[in-house]
Amino acid sequence: DLKGADGNWAEIAENYEVKASESIRTNIGTKATLELPDKSIVRLNENSEIKFAELGMADIIVEQIRGTVFHRVNDQSTAIYRVKTKNIEFTSLGTAFNVEAGASSANLIVTENRVKVKIYNNDEIVNMRTVEAGTRAEINPALPMDQMIKTTSVAASDLLAIPWYAWNLEADIKANFFLGLFAELTKLIISEPAQGELTTDQDKIKIKGQTDPEASIFIVGKELDNNNGYFHNVIEIRF
Repeated sequence: DLKGADGNWAEIAENYEVKASESIRTNIGTKATLELPDKSIVRLNENSEIKFAELGMADIIVEQIRGTVFHRVNDQSTAIYRVKTKNIEFTSLGTAFNVEAGASSANLIVTENRVKVKIYNNDEIVNMRTVEAGTRAEINPALPMDQMIKTTSVAASDLLAIPWYAWNLEADIKANFFLGLFAELTKLIISEPAQGELTTDQDKIKIKGQTDPEASIFIVGKELDNNNGYFHNVIEIRF
């Protein structure tokens, strides 16, 4: 959905050109992908909302109001790309990263290059750290200074167990983007069904996914056609 200057929400058309000061939100069960003027990509998970405070070739400022958003920044862009949520600011350093915005805190995972994290008190920077690829940062300005930005390592394989990251990786592969943290993995992405575990009363399940173009793919002992890295199959369930 799009919120325009009149403050009302309306369904957005597929090729709508988003403007500065406009807001975008997704609802339950929906995602959205936006291409910005500098060719950076913004992907919103369900139940997420952003507003573009600046949207030019010198500055791009995304206000992330709620939810989970993956930012794939064009490293050839002339714009300084920043994401703001409450009093936390993320500045891209040629980066792909994910931000989950909470009520007063945020979680960051960097999958390519680096992100500079700044915590503000009004206009004053009170804490700052550069977060490298393969790192999760939990940011909470309400904690003591030495605990405001807590970082831990994160493995690509663990991220790909989460459907949101698998979905983003599939989109990146289709677009021929550099895959950063995921580049050295042998890719096996199951895009359908979306859940890793499921219960069904159907007699068939469709399996759809993506892997390396040269990989051999077997499901229940049957070799599938590898169509340049893409595969699908329907499995019959016998009760």
